[in-house]
Amino acid sequence: FPPNSFDYIHASQLWEHMHDPESSLRGWLSCVKPGGHVVLTVPDLGLYEGFRYPSKWNPDHKISFSFLYEESPFPKHVFFPKFLPKFADIAEVVLARLVVRNYDWTLGSSIDQTWEEAKGVELWNEIVLKRTI
Repeated sequence: FPPNSFDYIHASQLWEHMHDPESSLRGWLSCVKPGGHVVLTVPDLGLYEGFRYPSKWNPDHKISFSFLYEESPFPKHVFFPKFLPKFADIAEVVLARLVVRNYDWTLGSSIDQTWEEAKGVELWNEIVLKRTI
């Protein structure tokens, strides 16, 4: 898409399938207008992936993500506290959080708790960036 095309981009459960997390995020940021937002949701390395590579739940996952864990068995890993400051030249972080709702801590990542929608389990890392230039 041409630069400055959108007011926002929402990439839900997509980023983990990319080969290069930094270039894909920079690409998305270039597609939103200044003042526009990029909203990202991705699985969590510990709670969803269970620290396993390849992913037990989706072998196409190429990248792991975490707010809590700096190390990962994945070949590429995004540790948000060190990764997000790389974008200070083009964006500000509006929201950065781990979303956990109805998660059964006793089961942990032994099953994909997000599979059955009726159980209402929400489990992801959520990032909202606002393009500043």
